[in-house]
Amino acid sequence: MAFFLVVSAGCVHRPAESPEVRQQRYEVCLAQGRAFLAEADYGQAVQSFEAAVRWVPDSSQGQALLGFAYLKIRRVDLAERALLKAVALDPGNVPALCNLGVVSVKNQKFEEARVRLERAVALDPAFAVAQFNLGNLLMHMGDFAKARQTLARAFELDPSLAASAPSSTVGFQGDAHPLQTCLGFVRVYALTGNVEETVRFMEEARRLGFRDWRPLLAEADFDKVRDHPEVQAFLL
Repeated sequence: MAFFLVVSAGCVHRPAESPEVRQQRYEVCLAQGRAFLAEADYGQAVQSFEAAVRWVPDSSQGQALLGFAYLKIRRVDLAERALLKAVALDPGNVPALCNLGVVSVKNQKFEEARVRLERAVALDPAFAVAQFNLGNLLMHMGDFAKARQTLARAFELDPSLAASAPSSTVGFQGDAHPLQTCLGFVRVYALTGNVEETVRFMEEARRLGFRDWRPLLAEADFDKVRDHPEVQAFLL
């Protein structure tokens, strides 16, 4: 296995350093890694976080950030290893649990993903990303009622998450019910009053063959958007 160091001398690993110096070096590497993340330089971020956890291996935060960076470079196996370490060090590390759910989805282990994301939400119901990921997962697993409730909560916590929903390809790989998944998103966005996203998914549902708009729009979920001209246009 190749051994490499990050560019900055501040992250060079010297095991004989005192605990205080090791902590300082760790914090330097962590800050550098976060800066690389902000610049979308994920390869350098990985190197910085790897150096950070060499300085302080028992840092749940460091392992969680390393796992996140590995996900960004699509090393799912390494991401899972780091994230599992993060949770072992701190079972309450909600971002790490949330990203473990993402790992499970990428590995097509949806029940495992559900368990991990539900645990993250239970620990911190105000963590919007966990709510959003769980809601999307539930939608694609066919648990539409709970998915709608969960996604509505995510959008309430962070309205910007609406832009993270899929735009045209609805469903996880192998989704057996893409139309129902799509209509689930229609209901979620209608419930939250988001006309733009409601119409976007209505168009996707129409592409998938849905035509029965009148009874759908009569549902209570559509009270906030029903009279909008773009929504009414589907009845013509």
